[in-house]
Amino acid sequence: MKRQFIFQTFITLLLLAGPAFAAWDISIIDSTGNTQRDPSIALDSAGYPHITYRRYNGLKYAYAYCGYTLAGDLDDNCGVDFKDFAVMAIDWDDDFSDLAPMATNWLIDCDQTPENPACVPK
Repeated sequence: MKRQFIFQTFITLLLLAGPAFAAWDISIIDSTGNTQRDPSIALDSAGYPHITYRRYNGLKYAYAYCGYTLAGDLDDNCGVDFKDFAVMAIDWDDDFSDLAPMATNWLIDCDQTPENPACVPK
């Protein structure tokens, strides 16, 4: 029981510290015309950004999402990493079959390598 508590505490800390370990990934969503007016950004429950901004011809809305299904990607961020392991570990019931798809696709990132056969378009 004590070991499980320590493990769950470690996983919770890993989840909370996740953004500290992440590298910045910059994507240009619109570069034509005057796009810098009144920007606003919010993250949805999966961590994907939703952006609104004004241009000369009105209000614009842009968002990002994972367009692929990847076995082991439990947080739907297009990759299998420690965050997915943490999600699995929180509710793990000692069923090691959960590890197989995660181990098979470990560190695959469908945003970076969509041609990988493990990245199945949604």
